[in-house]
Amino acid sequence: MFSFLEKAITDTIDKRGGVAVGDDAFDYGADTSGCKLSESQTKSIAKKIESSMYGEWYQLWFGTVEVELFANLRSIPSQACLSKVAASYESLFNDNMDGDIRSELSGTDLATYQTIVSQEIR
Repeated sequence: MFSFLEKAITDTIDKRGGVAVGDDAFDYGADTSGCKLSESQTKSIAKKIESSMYGEWYQLWFGTVEVELFANLRSIPSQACLSKVAASYESLFNDNMDGDIRSELSGTDLATYQTIVSQEIR
């Protein structure tokens, strides 16, 4: 089920002629049996992703560290693991990882994110 923010973002992308990608990776009912990462590993990655967006510098108005965010996302080996990391993120932070990331990015950074989750993570 989409959160309000995810729905708004998807609608905006659709209105501008783009395509919201990566949605299947964030389906919490998705099959994660192919993911070889342990629960502690997925939680660690989820924490690193959250920290790259809302770390100590965020309080100083510096915002997301995109290079770190993208490196953490690229450390996820498969779509099954991406789903598992997203579930860990929601469990840890009571927020939707995809929605949080999309709310922090725009322009080419958002396009890079979409490429990572839809094409680079297999």
